[in-house]
Amino acid sequence: MYFCYVDESGHCGTKFDPNQPVEVLVGVVSDATKIHKTNREHSSFLKELLHKHGVEVAELKSAQIFRGRKEWSSIAPDVRKQIFKDLLKWVNNRSCKLIVCPIDSAKYFELKKQGHEIANKLHFPYETGSLNVLLSLQRMKYGSPNNKGKTVVIFDEEGEHDKRLIKLLSDDLSFTDAFTQVEIPKSKKKQAEIERLCQIVDIPFFSKSEHSQLIQIADLVAFVVSRYIQLKSFGIAPAFDDELAVIEEFYVGVKDSLVTPAHINPPAKGDALTSFYQEIRPKGWTPQKWIIK
Repeated sequence: MYFCYVDESGHCGTKFDPNQPVEVLVGVVSDATKIHKTNREHSSFLKELLHKHGVEVAELKSAQIFRGRKEWSSIAPDVRKQIFKDLLKWVNNRSCKLIVCPIDSAKYFELKKQGHEIANKLHFPYETGSLNVLLSLQRMKYGSPNNKGKTVVIFDEEGEHDKRLIKLLSDDLSFTDAFTQVEIPKSKKKQAEIERLCQIVDIPFFSKSEHSQLIQIADLVAFVVSRYIQLKSFGIAPAFDDELAVIEEFYVGVKDSLVTPAHINPPAKGDALTSFYQEIRPKGWTPQKWIIK
């Protein structure tokens, strides 16, 4: 069995926000046999790290660390940068796998405005990215010879978005078949029995991020990816002189733990859903290339 913890960065809600041009959903996947050890070690590692730098926080918020806000305001930039490095290095060393799904919010809302069927079905960028994580997880585990069991998925709480996601998953998901490469039986009776997210235990669960170490890691990775894409794809001005160099260093390190890129962006081959996801990616971004030129 596995666990997948999901969080986002750049949340725009239910309408386009030019200040949040890209919404990034990240899933952190870990083997269930290692999850307690992972949480325990992370908790100990984090306490030592924060104690070393004289910081007392109940929850890691990546944007606050990076910007030096709230409890981090008195911590020197070099120290905060090192904390980021240490956290990302810790993730890579723990064999966690990362599913990274960025959505260009402007592209999404434009398609929805035009009456695009899939954009309307998926509601908003958050639900769209969340489904991308779930489909990538299904594709990654489905038919794998090394699959040891199903996956429990835990999202950071997002209020009404959570309800819409659960409703979406309870509706007809046949439009996801080509994306996940599910095998369709010939018999209509068997077709009616297909469990399309068969690699996921029950439905996703929801938790407050301060109660989960790995949701906080998902937040960290999502922030790094979101900020990198803002700087590279959207030309947003850096907050300080070498911000792009700093963020790019973190971003390059994330790729070491990325799942097989085709699980996130499968070949389209005429599939409407796969083409839709490729159409709403930020300019220049693919999990295959990773670096935006």
